Amino acid sequence: MIQVTDLLVTKTNQSFDNIDDWLEAHGNCGTHHEEIVEIRLILSEDGLSVKRISVFQSLEELVEFEERRSAVRRLQGLGDNDRMYQVTRIQEPEEITI
Repeated sequence: MIQVTDLLVTKTNQSFDNIDDWLEAHGNCGTHHEEIVEIRLILSEDGLSVKRISVFQSLEELVEFEERRSAVRRLQGLGDNDRMYQVTRIQEPEEITI
């Protein structure tokens, strides 16, 4: 299994009390992709960001997923600036056992 961690920071300047409120304002934030074996969202204490921890079967599946997601966003005419949050990879892919 391969795990990656991203930091999602809101662009709304609004603080959120819980994950459900965050998702209501920002969309599913990657939580509905069948390629992801496990996903956890952890809201920061100030409510301005979420740590997203995603687990994939393999590095190859992660790479394919990211390439496909980028291609779909391009076809939709969307870029990173079109999101309601900024994404920063804070932990590169690492092998884990679950």
